Amino acid sequence: MSRSLIGSIAALVFAVPASAHPGHGSTEGLTHYAAEPAHAVPMLASFVASGLLLAAGWFAIGRLNQSQSGTAAQPIRVEDRATRRASRTR
Repeated sequence: MSRSLIGSIAALVFAVPASAHPGHGSTEGLTHYAAEPAHAVPMLASFVASGLLLAAGWFAIGRLNQSQSGTAAQPIRVEDRATRRASRTR
């Protein structure tokens, strides 16, 4: 057995008795996880972090596809007005 599998099993075995203790919040069922700050704050933080990672990945893939397709932004050429006037008179 690999160490990660043993660690996962150990985490499950030790987490079950810890979650069964009395006096943890005033709600029961699924509302307990949404209403209690001990559960709601980490859950919201993980949603925000996941959203930020997805947005960053979407942006990075878009930039990568843009640079590979040959349609990457070209540098803007700035011409001096004096040069354009001189070329008109010739």
